[in-house]
Amino acid sequence: MHKLLMANLLGTTLLAMTARFSPADDVGSQAVENFDLDASLDDIEDLPEFVVFPSGAVVLDIESWEQKKINDKDAIVIHTKFDEALEWTEEGPYPNKGDMMDISFMLNNKFGLGKMKQFLNPIKAKFGTTSTRNTLEAIVSGKLVVAGKREPATEKLADGTKRVVPDKFYYRVKNVMVP
Repeated sequence: MHKLLMANLLGTTLLAMTARFSPADDVGSQAVENFDLDASLDDIEDLPEFVVFPSGAVVLDIESWEQKKINDKDAIVIHTKFDEALEWTEEGPYPNKGDMMDISFMLNNKFGLGKMKQFLNPIKAKFGTTSTRNTLEAIVSGKLVVAGKREPATEKLADGTKRVVPDKFYYRVKNVMVP
């Protein structure tokens, strides 16, 4: 089944939205009410990494979503965690299970809204939802199979040209499937 999903995902480019990578609000949350200060440090869970995934097809756990401001603009942010790789199409570094990635859609322009619609359409089809909110809620605590490409971030300069921002990448989603 995974080979069929990979062929479907990597063979067709349906989406071209970008993913933004940032820590989720609950990173490293661990009960501390009864924490034993004499316990071994090895017993404390490591924090998940915030990495830009290499190009390929991956399974993501959908943790939550929120509407928030990014650079003073309205956005929908979907918080995900890496579950497994179906195929890598470039070299690492590779994420570990539980590493996080946020997928963001800017709501202040037609491009962001259109890419959000393309991203959500497979979820809508699977669950029979109609509204954006119901579609987002339908996938929380579920899984998505996502094919994407790691791309360098760019910024527009005062003269209108673009330059690559060193050490900053985005994950451009090409296709989404609900397993």
